[in-house]
Formats: sequence, C-alpha cells, structure tokens
Amino acid sequence: MKYCNQCGAQLEDIMMFCNKCGAKQEVPAAPASPAEIPAEAAASVAAAEAAVTETAQAAEAAVTETAEAAETAVTETAAAAETAVTETAQAAETAVTETAQAVETAAPEPLMFFPSQNPSSDGTAAGTTEPVNPPKKSKKGLIIGIIAAVAVVAAVVIGLLVMNALKKETIDASKLVKVTGYGPNGFGKGAVMVASEKKMHDVFWPEGEDEEAFPGLWDSMYERTKDEETYPEGVLSWIEQNRSDYFRGTKGFKTLKNEDKIDEAKEALAKIKVSIEDDGKNGSYSVGDTIKIIVKADEDDLKKAHVKLTNTTFEYTFTDEDFAPCKKIDPFAGFTCTFEGYEGNPDIKFSFDNLDPDVKKIMYHSVNYDELYAAKNNGDKITFTASPYGDLSKGYLVWDGSYYTCSEAELTKVVTVSGLKELVDLDLFEGIRFEFEGCVPSLGLSVDTGGMPQIIQDNSDYIDYRLSQSSRLDVGDVVTVTARISYSGQKALAEAGYKYDETKMTMEYTIPANAPHILDGNQSGFAYDPASLFGIKEMMEACIGQPYLPGNVPINGTIGVVGDIRYSARKLLINQTSSGKVTNALWQLCEIDYTVITDGVERATQVYLICKADDAYVDENNKVEISASFNGIYCETIEAALEEFQNGESKAGSVIDF
Repeated sequence: MKYCNQCGAQLEDIMMFCNKCGAKQEVPAAPASPAEIPAEAAASVAAAEAAVTETAQAAEAAVTETAEAAETAVTETAAAAETAVTETAQAAETAVTETAQAVETAAPEPLMFFPSQNPSSDGTAAGTTEPVNPPKKSKKGLIIGIIAAVAVVAAVVIGLLVMNALKKETIDASKLVKVTGYGPNGFGKGAVMVASEKKMHDVFWPEGEDEEAFPGLWDSMYERTKDEETYPEGVLSWIEQNRSDYFRGTKGFKTLKNEDKIDEAKEALAKIKVSIEDDGKNGSYSVGDTIKIIVKADEDDLKKAHVKLTNTTFEYTFTDEDFAPCKKIDPFAGFTCTFEGYEGNPDIKFSFDNLDPDVKKIMYHSVNYDELYAAKNNGDKITFTASPYGDLSKGYLVWDGSYYTCSEAELTKVVTVSGLKELVDLDLFEGIRFEFEGCVPSLGLSVDTGGMPQIIQDNSDYIDYRLSQSSRLDVGDVVTVTARISYSGQKALAEAGYKYDETKMTMEYTIPANAPHILDGNQSGFAYDPASLFGIKEMMEACIGQPYLPGNVPINGTIGVVGDIRYSARKLLINQTSSGKVTNALWQLCEIDYTVITDGVERATQVYLICKADDAYVDENNKVEISASFNGIYCETIEAALEEFQNGESKAGSVIDF
C-alpha cells in the first residue's frame, strides 16, 4: 500500500493517480532482473506511460464541463485511452520481441554448471533427464507485465473520473420547503414556501403591487410577538432560522463539491414550485389536520445541475405551535329566562348577568320587545339576539389580540313560553242581579254584584257594569249591560288565574212583567206584611229609655217596655196626575202598647200611629213594597186616628180597602 504524495489518501500500489484529488503518483519501480531492459523497450514503456498521462489529463479536463458533455467526453476519452494503450502495448511487445532476439544473437547465454552435477555425453546431468544448462530467461514477459500494469492503472483512473462526473446530489424535497400554519385554530391557513431567503423575504415584502402570497400571515406573526418595534427584526430572524441548509452556503451539499456546481444546483432548486392538497378542507385547518405538499421542479434543470429530488410528495400535520388558540363561545351560556303565573298575564323575567365575561366583552344582547309584550300564553315565542362588536363573517372575530368563534345561528336564541298555569274561564255576568227603584213605567234599574263570583266582588273597584238606560223603564224595555275592566282589573284577574272572553263583554236585560209596578187595586194575590214593611216594633225598641217616640215625638217620661203592636185599618188612596201618571198612598194604622216611666213610676199606655207611604208597589216577587221612608202621624185615641183616615180619604181620587 502507498499514500498520495499530495493529499495523503491511501492508494493501491499500482495506482498512478489519486482517486481523491487526482494528483499524479510516481511510477512503481520495476522488479530487479539479471539484465537491464534494452533502451528500445524502455522507450516503448515511456511512450505508453505518456499516453496514459495525457489521456487521464484529457478526462480530467472533460469532467469540468456540463454533466451531459462530461459524460460524452469521458466516454470518448476512455475509448481513445483504451485504443492508445492497446496500440502502445502492441508496439512495445513488438519492440521487446525484436530487442530480445537481437540480444540473444549478440550475446548468447553461457552454460551454468553445478558442482554436484556431472555432464553426460548427451548433455544431461547424471541421474536426470533435464539439460544441464537452464532455460534462457526472456525479457518479453517482464515488459508485457509492466505494460499491463500501466493499462490497469489507466482504467482505474478513468473509471474514477467517470464515476465522479456522473455523481448526483440526492435531496429530500421536504428539506427545501418551509410549512407553517397561521391564524386561529379551526380557521387556520397553511403557508408553504420555498425555504430560500429571497423566496421567504418576498412572502412578507412582495415586490410591486402583487398581492400577498399568504394574506394574514404578517398579522398572525405580529400577534405572536406582541412587539411593534421588534416585529420586523423578528420576521428576519424567523426567515434566518427556517431557511433550508441547501440555500446556506455549501454546507447542505454532501456529494457536490465544486462551488460552481453548487451554485448551479441552488439556482435549479430555487425554481421549484409547491402546492397543497387538503382533502376538501378548503384551506381552513385545525390542530391535527394533515395536508399533502407536492413539490415540482424542471427535470432538465435538475439533470444539468446534477441534482435528484426525492420525497417530492410528503405530508405535514399542524400542531399547537402553528395556530393561535380560538375560544369557542356560547353567546347565551348563563342566560336565564323564567315564566311564572297564569296564561294571559304571565310574569316573564330574563337576565344576562351571568354570561361568560368574554361574551360580555365582545357582544351586547337585546330582546324583541314586540314579541315580549305579546307573549301571554304557553307556546308563544320570544327572540333574544347577541350582536358581536367585531366582524364574525369569517366564523371568528378578533378582540384585543384573542380569537373567538361561534356560528351565526348561535347569535339568536328563541325561547318558548311554558309552565304558565291554565286560566279558569270567567263569565263576567255570572250571578248578576238587578235592583229596582220605583216601579214601572218609571222604573229605576241598577246592578247588584252581591251574587257574582268572589273575584268580581273583590275587584269591584276595577270592574264596573254600565247600563244603556237606568231610569223611566217599563215592562219589556231592553237594557244593554256592558262590563268594563281596567288594566289593574285585568292584571288582578290574570294573577288570580282567571281569563274571560273579550268578545263577550255585554249582555241584554229585559224588564220583566213582574217588575215593580204601582199598587192600584186592580190586582190580587199579592203578599202584604205590614210588620216587615214598616218595622215599627224595631223602631220602638230602639227608643227604649228615650223620652221620645220614633220620629222624635216627645213624651212625658221615658219608654220602659214595648208591648204588643197591632196593624189594624189600612187604606190605599189612589190619585192620577194631570199627565196621566197614577200615584198612590198606602195608609196603615198601628196600635202600639208600651210603658212610660215618669218620676220613677212606670205606667202602661197606648198610642196610635198612622204610617203613610207614597207609591206603594208590588215587586217582582208579587210582594207589596214601599219606598225606604214613610211619614207618621201619632194619635192618642183610636177615634182621632179614624178621623184622620177620613180626612185623607176625602182628598183621594179613590180609596181601596185591602
């Protein structure tokens, strides 16, 4: 073994050129021989050596040309070298043969004898059949061996040169590309760029009026740094950190060594094109999504630059470092809406107090008041709306450097009224009664609610009934009664669980045939109870201990005990006015027994009271009634009372006893 005299690389003994640096090596010394090689043979060997050297140099020069030219040149040169070596070897062989013959003729080899051998007459040694003289050593074989060694060395050198000329730099295409995600998670974008300084620089600072290759990448990276002053330097630093080693000097290349070739390779690599396939995701990505990167290059450029690309289709999976967090928000999380009470007038309460603080920060809420006020019953709808302060058209919005997302549909919440108690139907005229004043044909009419449902009686201040006519009524007259309820009354009824039919707010009442009418003596069968009609006993008992009779009539002493009260004579005095109206006066004689206490002495006494009631009438129950008040005349004797009766009868149009 030997070592290169220029770079120190280890070489085979027979190698004339270094396979690392190509430097020429010294020719190995020929083996010692009994006689020197003739001058003609030496000259032939030198000629062969020179031919090999020239051929190697020609091959080495050809390698520096372009790859395609180099291959052709090397092939042609190798063939020429082989021909030259062959011709040289043949010439050398011829020269050696001729020289050997000349040497043999000029100076024959002397016989060699050994002491132990005795020559015989036939020229052989005793006990052997071999000639005593050894065979002549020919120089031809030695010279041919030298020439063959030179040919081998030339072939090795030429092979190494050809191999070096055909070597290609194999590059993983994924090492030439920078893939990064940007924007909010779930709506992120993928930026794929050739990882050279110039290409990456053009992404952030495009020349002319060209659109950005990746809109939003600048802003996204700015949001990551939060530093306006150092941000540009941050981008440059990012470019420096992420550009490919194949675009940094020569350190990325392992096979190509020549700087000119490396520069040519860089130019070819800078022309590659990249594209994305994302399996229908339409350019909107989340952490964990995988995209396919496809790298395309000009094959002719790569071939000339001695570059071969592998892994031209590869995948990239986005990570948390690619995308900014994007918070999924529910605009109505914490919102409450409750329903209480009865249908028709519910108690509806809603609140936004417990919303997510981030929601309160980026949105404001409202209610459709028309729907709210119209919502009265179970099943009614009320719409609430959340309105973002920012732009949500992309599916997300940015607020104070943070990302939030929700769908357009989530900005509206429709609630359905439920849980209200069912209202009880209320008949606004149930149990209604009418009170009469006077009698037909001048009957007065009013409404009595005493027999109506308690809810109506309890809210009589808010519910009233109005009559289309309330006086001068006759039998058969029709009166329209209208119920009117104030807002407070409506609310009171609803809160108590009642509803009413708003289409049934009126009723009609016809004055009946048995409506109160004047007692004129032309009818019979009516009921007459003077004790309850006049109530004298109750009035007398109210005066016990008092010095007067009912009506403040003074007596001598005080009333002690009220005794028997008898209703005796009665008369109906009938008159007719000039207008044809019939009037009457009912006279009733009452005999009253009682005691009077005077100076401590109690004595029994008697008084006669004539009760005079105007417009006595028969009510709807066919009972004789009088107005609330009547006049009274006291007489001390029955005779005086009867005389008073006679005076009254004389003034009447007619008198009826009954």
